[in-house]
Amino acid sequence: MSFHDLSLRILNFSMQPSGRFVDGSIFSMLKLRMITRGREMKTEDAAKWFGGKRKMADALGISPSAVTQWGDTVPEVRQYQIQVLSKGKLKAARKAAAA
Repeated sequence: MSFHDLSLRILNFSMQPSGRFVDGSIFSMLKLRMITRGREMKTEDAAKWFGGKRKMADALGISPSAVTQWGDTVPEVRQYQIQVLSKGKLKAARKAAAA
């Protein structure tokens, strides 16, 4: 992967639906990309992408109190919904294959 391709992927990941960066710094964009790769989706990370828990709840069609009840990790079904809404910018955790 070239540096240009990597840069585009980082920029595409870090943009909110409104077209603005999560907080504008390249370091926060890289950090957000790294912390969401290869592990369960965290509520805090998803909320950052949407611009807050209330905005995330609105996008999902649920109440903000429902989001608060999730705790640290986004429920599996909601992870897939967030993956679709974020157009793949946030990924649902992959479950290990059953033996």
